[in-house]
Amino acid sequence: MHRQYALYIIYVLLIVVGAVGCERTLPMPVEPTPLPQAALSPLSPTPTLIAPEGQRLILWHTLSGPEELAVQHIVDGFNQENEWGIQITVEAVATLSDLEANLTAAIQAGQLPDLLIVPDSTLPELLAMQAVAQDVANWVGNEEWHLDQRVERDLFLNAFPSGDVVDHQGYVAVPMSFDVVALMYTPSSLRQARLTAPPSTWDEFEVACQAFQERTQPCLTFQPRADVILNLAWALGSTYPPSSEASPSPEEDEGLLLTATLLRALADNGAILPQNVPTEVMQAVLDAEAAFGIESTAVMEGVDDEHWAVAPLPSLSDKPVMLASSPLLVMLATHDINRKVASWLFIRTYLSSPESQAIVALAANAFPISRRAAEEVAVSSRWSPPMKALLPWLSAARARPLSPQWAAISPVVEEVAVQLLNRELTPQEAINMLTESNTP
Repeated sequence: MHRQYALYIIYVLLIVVGAVGCERTLPMPVEPTPLPQAALSPLSPTPTLIAPEGQRLILWHTLSGPEELAVQHIVDGFNQENEWGIQITVEAVATLSDLEANLTAAIQAGQLPDLLIVPDSTLPELLAMQAVAQDVANWVGNEEWHLDQRVERDLFLNAFPSGDVVDHQGYVAVPMSFDVVALMYTPSSLRQARLTAPPSTWDEFEVACQAFQERTQPCLTFQPRADVILNLAWALGSTYPPSSEASPSPEEDEGLLLTATLLRALADNGAILPQNVPTEVMQAVLDAEAAFGIESTAVMEGVDDEHWAVAPLPSLSDKPVMLASSPLLVMLATHDINRKVASWLFIRTYLSSPESQAIVALAANAFPISRRAAEEVAVSSRWSPPMKALLPWLSAARARPLSPQWAAISPVVEEVAVQLLNRELTPQEAINMLTESNTP
């Protein structure tokens, strides 16, 4: 991707996009304290004698409603059927702040639970509390307790969080299910603009933008959160954030410059409608205040299926990218090897059970973590028809960055996006700010 393409997008937008007043000023986000690096505990050498039989484990979670019931159902089935006689007690924690307080007390007392289910966005903070997580990838290939390779090949592994944002070599936790960032629209809006399908490339997006702007309708609406901006950048060829010394820096990342250029061009021409909360994005699309919205599929629950549709974001190739977010099943590094093995056996059982994965996905109105489970939800009458349109694209899901580095720089990404949309930064100034934030 060359900078000429970025200039081409600006030129096209300046020509085809009518100036629609969109001068909404967004509040500047407050930058939280950066999180320290969290350690991942490697698997100790397997002792000669390991006895997971009869182990009693504790699982904490903050789920509620159908998701909580689904997890309890799966745990009850495991307790009744597993061959080792392992028993898991599920304990619900009301809020994330309560979970943090409980973990702090458990760390001080040396009595950690064995398993957690937490939102992926909170895991770096929880790990920073010295609740050291057991790296699941170390167990997958364990000589005695390994995961069947056929099962592993069936999983949507790119949706599993790992320490490497780009290559995804291994994963540190297991998603129970996942949502994705996608392009929302209404079929009625497409028909009114005489379009037969949502844009799948950025060239098609420009054509669609022209059609809607002729009807004095902004092209795009979204909340400038870090994960939304990151997915937009990935869809434009960026590899941000750098995950290794070999990764391009922000100033070398042409896809990142293209993203900044596109945002500023849309803002200059009134073609973008920023929002302050995710639900406003969905509502703006439903009310035809904007043609397309970029948001997580999590906000679509409860909306009449006949009124909306969803597709992957446009891309520069035939391989779209959808950022995945999920509640994560995390193994904590207790000192008892037998409890560690018992915890892994529960995780392995879940990874090997598309039926259980389908139950959780349907309860959460989210996507399942394997192809076989996706086949099951695809034929379910409980599954949302618009969501089914994304099932063929689940291999394009990519996990949210889990590193403390991303937790530290994501507020800067949001600040840069807000200033671009408020027309306070040039694209190059935006790249300079991201470069400075990435410098140790």
